[in-house]
Amino acid sequence: MAVTAQAAPKTIHDSAASPKALFDIDYPAPGSPALAERVADLWRPGPVRMAEDRGLDHGTWAVAIKMYPDAGVPVVQLSLDRALTPQAHYDLARALAAA
Repeated sequence: MAVTAQAAPKTIHDSAASPKALFDIDYPAPGSPALAERVADLWRPGPVRMAEDRGLDHGTWAVAIKMYPDAGVPVVQLSLDRALTPQAHYDLARALAAA
């Protein structure tokens, strides 16, 4: 599992099937390294990689841009671990609710 940990994550355009208009969108929301650390701290025993090499992909920015079009809210993206069970994902959500 990884969480974006940059102060200024880049907008990632990683869906080749998307229309060109989506590739022209930049969503410059600030990140929050402090919130990323909090996520890592809350999810124990699972390891969380602080992803300083990954930005916000379309699964995050396509939703956030509709909610916060001015990109004024810090955004961190958490990748889910396909190896986790449904119960573990539920436990993760409960742990993160404290943040």
